[in-house]
Amino acid sequence: NGTLQQWRHYMAAPGINGIAYRAGLDVLEEGLEVLYRVSDDNLSKAYVVDVPLPTGPWRAVMSAPNAFANECFLDEVAAALKKDPYEFRVGFLAKNSALRGVLELAATKAKWGSALPAGRGRGIAAQVYHDSLVAMVAEASVLAGRLRVHKVVCAVDCGRVIHPDMVAQQIEGSIVFGLTSLFNEITYKQGRVEQSNFYDYPILQMSEM
Repeated sequence: NGTLQQWRHYMAAPGINGIAYRAGLDVLEEGLEVLYRVSDDNLSKAYVVDVPLPTGPWRAVMSAPNAFANECFLDEVAAALKKDPYEFRVGFLAKNSALRGVLELAATKAKWGSALPAGRGRGIAAQVYHDSLVAMVAEASVLAGRLRVHKVVCAVDCGRVIHPDMVAQQIEGSIVFGLTSLFNEITYKQGRVEQSNFYDYPILQMSEM
């Protein structure tokens, strides 16, 4: 009937340098659960799989890839139902929801729904990590096969802030790393990773930001 009725999310992944094995499944389950109350029996479950490819922590360990899976799939559902991705999300959240608050603030500051130059689009996503609520809106385009992110707007509710500059640095740094991952990659040769540090895996420079 044009609505999302149920959510089942199963994830299988290797342990992170053994962390997942020592700490149970807690690490793999970071950010795994969908943020939106789709039904009363939402289910998310993680399984550790032993694979020969070693992995290590990225920013926020498993929260980032789990958020990517959840939020991208939610966009696919919204597109299939011909729903606005922002309105679709807040439709699953109570009026007094703190997560709804950050989504609404990010959308407002990004002027969600306003006209964009030809060829540009906006995307929105949210995540909760260690009780910090974050929503971001990205404005992007693809020109001659090249992706360009023109603007990122972020709203954060991390509780009481002791050092505002540190919070801003953490968020700005996460945006830099996220954008870097769109233009960079880890490659293997004869079973070994070819990159070893930021000199051969460069993050975006000031001029590129």
